[in-house]
Amino acid sequence: MERLSITQIMYRMVNKPDLTFRPATEDDTEILTNIAIASKSHWDYPQRWIELWKPGLTITGEKIRDWNIHISMLQDEPAGFYALIHLGKTAILEHYWLLPEHIGKGYGRLQMNHMLNAAKSLDIHRLVIDSDPQAEPFYRHCGARRGGSALSILEGNVRELPVLVLDV
Repeated sequence: MERLSITQIMYRMVNKPDLTFRPATEDDTEILTNIAIASKSHWDYPQRWIELWKPGLTITGEKIRDWNIHISMLQDEPAGFYALIHLGKTAILEHYWLLPEHIGKGYGRLQMNHMLNAAKSLDIHRLVIDSDPQAEPFYRHCGARRGGSALSILEGNVRELPVLVLDV
């Protein structure tokens, strides 16, 4: 783990551009889909798997109308997004993506804080996250706990996917 001096920490805090948020509109379908695919591809999955996952990574106008989707903006450019499916006091975190160039810089946590505040404002008490195995450490660092697992079969390979729960 990199150890930073107080001066380095202060420099990063002062010089980190602000992350802002806006609700997604139907005009955002292409950029949201591109962010999801780029972020999923960051984990070095085979390209043929990415192609198989594309339907689930595609954001449509219907999804934007039906789900609570917010885009994180960094200097007026989309940096990531999240999508909540609101089911009363519980919501499913259906999508949570950050462009690869922004991963590991603290923006994921800022996006998580915004999402948790949005969930609170909707009176959501619990988030259920069907996580990619690569993302589980991030969600656990944010306070999620393992609630179980789901099995997925891809090209004959059985994959165990973590199902996480995050109290809001």
